[in-house]
Amino acid sequence: HVRDAYQDLRQALAVDPDDVEAMYELVQLYVRHDRQDQTKALLERIVRMRPTQVEAWLDLSKVQTPAPLREPA
Repeated sequence: HVRDAYQDLRQALAVDPDDVEAMYELVQLYVRHDRQDQTKALLERIVRMRPTQVEAWLDLSKVQTPAPLREPA
């Protein structure tokens, strides 16, 4: 069923590339299948389109690569 869901969501985005709900559902599929790069890219797009969507920001923080710590000068 995952393959069908993936295809349906991709088709929905082909029809309406700005469908944030479809993007977020696709993010959930990517997360479940450990597809970090695709997850991060979609979440970045979602937060640009809806900067007040807290859930997307939280999810994005989970897939961000942490910056290396710098020694104090």
